[in-house]
Amino acid sequence: MALDVMAVVLFAALLHAGWNALVRSSQDTFADTVFMVGGAALWAACLLPLLPLPAPASWPWLGASVLVTSSSTSHWWHSPTAAASWVWPIR
Repeated sequence: MALDVMAVVLFAALLHAGWNALVRSSQDTFADTVFMVGGAALWAACLLPLLPLPAPASWPWLGASVLVTSSSTSHWWHSPTAAASWVWPIR
């Protein structure tokens, strides 16, 4: 594996571990999750104009990914029984 690829993967793992540690140590996990996702969205909105558009053939897949992720996240957060808490055990 190339050194630069390994560095990016390890950096992503570090970010993920930091995200989990911050959210799990919080008193209000929902608010902290919203702030972190909002911060990531802000960074993405700033960097997105610098990148080329994806190939048109990938747009249906991107749309499906957004739809599935949004609906499943919304369901898990609003589930009264938290049936999927084993997936995101931060409640």
